[in-house]
Amino acid sequence: MRGFRTGTLWIGLLLVFGLIAAACADDDDGAAEAPATEAAPAPVDPEPAEEPEPTAEPEPAEEPEPVEEPEPVEEPEPAEEPEPDPAPEPEPAEDPETGGVIGFAYGFENVPIYQNVLAPAFAEAERLGYEIVEGSAMGDCDTQLANIDNMISTGVDAIVVLSMCPGGYDAHIAAAQAAGIPFVTYLWDHPDADGRILLADEIPGTIIADRAIDWIDNTYQGAPEDFSWLVHECPPAPPGIQLRTSIPIERITAHTGIDPVTSFCALDPISSLDVTLETLQADPGINMVIGITESSALGSYSAFEQTDGFDTGNVFIAGVDGERPAIELIATGGGTGGMYTMSAALDLEAVGFAVVRVSHAAITGDEANSTFQTRHVAISIDDTDTAQAWFDRVFSAYSG
Repeated sequence: MRGFRTGTLWIGLLLVFGLIAAACADDDDGAAEAPATEAAPAPVDPEPAEEPEPTAEPEPAEEPEPVEEPEPVEEPEPAEEPEPDPAPEPEPAEDPETGGVIGFAYGFENVPIYQNVLAPAFAEAERLGYEIVEGSAMGDCDTQLANIDNMISTGVDAIVVLSMCPGGYDAHIAAAQAAGIPFVTYLWDHPDADGRILLADEIPGTIIADRAIDWIDNTYQGAPEDFSWLVHECPPAPPGIQLRTSIPIERITAHTGIDPVTSFCALDPISSLDVTLETLQADPGINMVIGITESSALGSYSAFEQTDGFDTGNVFIAGVDGERPAIELIATGGGTGGMYTMSAALDLEAVGFAVVRVSHAAITGDEANSTFQTRHVAISIDDTDTAQAWFDRVFSAYSG
C-alpha cells in the first residue's frame, strides 16, 4: 500500500514537469514569429484577491468585578466653634514711673483750708507714689523760709510754696534750682518758677463785690448812712491775693460812700473771731464782713453768734476759697439768720491734686503740664442745691 502511494506521487510530479516544459517551448516559438500587427489580447480581469478572512473580533474583556464601594466614612462631627474669647478689657494705663518727696511750704498750716487742700493732695501723692513733707510756719515768715531751707538740704524732689514773706523768695528759688530741685509757686507766680498753680486773681474780689452791692441795694434794712462794714485784709500777701479785698473795698466804698473797718491779716478763724468781737464792741452796727480767706469770714460768723443784740438777718458775710464749713453753712441756707451769704469758692480737690501733678510735671520736665490755672465760682444761699452739689463733689471723699 505504501509502495503504491509512492509511485503515484512520482507519476504526478512527472506530469507536472512535462506541462512546464511544453509551456516553455510554446513561448520560444511565439517569440520567433513576432507578427507585425497583433491585436492585444483582451485584458484579463485579475482574479479578485481573496478577501481576508475577517479578523475575529476580540472577545470583550471581562468586565472587572465591581469593586465594593468602601463603606462611607462617617463625617466627623463639626468641631465646636470655640467660643470667642471675650475681648480683653484694656488694662488700666500704668501710672508713670514716679516716686519721691514733695515739700509743701504752705505757710498757713493753722488755717482750716490747708486741710481741705492737703487731703486730696495726700490721695494723689499716694496714687503717684510720692511722699509729702509739710512745713510748720503757722503764719510766720521766718519759719517758712527755714522750712524751705530744710527741704533743700534734705534733698526733696520738688518744693511747693505759698507766698507769705514780703521780702520774696528769689534766693530760695536759686538755691533750690542749684540743688536740682524744681520750685513750684502756689497761688502766685514768679518768672523763674519751674511750675505754677495759678488763680485768675481778680475773679473772687469781683464776685464778692457784685453780690455785696446787690445785697446792699435789695436786702439791707437800715438807713444808708448807718451802713457799716468790716474787711479782713492782708497787705503783706501777694498782689493777686490782695485783689480779693481791694476790689470790694474800692467798689463798695464808691457805691456807699462809706469806708470799711479793716483788720490786719486775721487769716485764721481764731484771729478773726477775736478781731471781730473787738470790732463789734466798738461798732455794734456792723452789717457786712468780707474775709480775704474763708477762715477769716468763718471767724466773724462765730463772733456774731456769740454776741447778743444783733439782727442777724441784717448781716452779710462772705469769704474766699470755699472751705468745707462755709459750704455746709451756705447749703443749709447760711446758718443763723442766713448771715453766711456766699463764698467765692475754689475747687479744692482739684487744687490739692495740682500740688502733686504740677510737682511731678516739674520733676519730669513735662512743661505742658507744669502750670495749673484755677478759678473761683460763686456759691451762695441764692441756690442751696448748687451749694450742696458742690459740697458733695468736692468734699465727699475727704474729711477736714
